[in-house]
Amino acid sequence: MEFGTWHHISTNRISSKLRSPAARARRLVQVTSFVVDSGLGFLFFLFIIGRISRSSLGFAGFWCVTQFTVPP
Repeated sequence: MEFGTWHHISTNRISSKLRSPAARARRLVQVTSFVVDSGLGFLFFLFIIGRISRSSLGFAGFWCVTQFTVPP
């Protein structure tokens, strides 16, 4: 009985934390850092740059980024 009540309270507390914008931002940062750590972040970044690089300026930015971030 006690465990069930405590579990219910903790679940409510967690869900209320997730509703706040700060917690949502923190969660987004956690997910983003996880994606970057797993190596998918760079592919995602390339995809975004590719979408931007319709213009020559975007392509120049893409070239600079690849020169500085990709190890030779």
